[in-house]
Amino acid sequence: MITPGEKRSSERYSVHCLVTFAEQQGWSRDISATGMYFLSPQKLEPKQLIGMTIHLNREPAMQCKGKVIRTEEQPNGYGVAVQFTDLAIAA
Repeated sequence: MITPGEKRSSERYSVHCLVTFAEQQGWSRDISATGMYFLSPQKLEPKQLIGMTIHLNREPAMQCKGKVIRTEEQPNGYGVAVQFTDLAIAA
């Protein structure tokens, strides 16, 4: 849901799925057409470019690249907001 005053251009959907990146794994909190928010065991820096695989509980998985928008310290790691720069369905 997009609320007044938000900078987002796409509606977010609450999705809990595995996200793998840089030999790490985390879990998504929400996803939209333009980005996602996931929990990571490691801190990622703003503007960092990362490659990810999103496992949407079915095959094939979605391969994507994104730019870290922000990282927030959480009790069990870090919350990471990523803006997608490239999306593809894995073969």
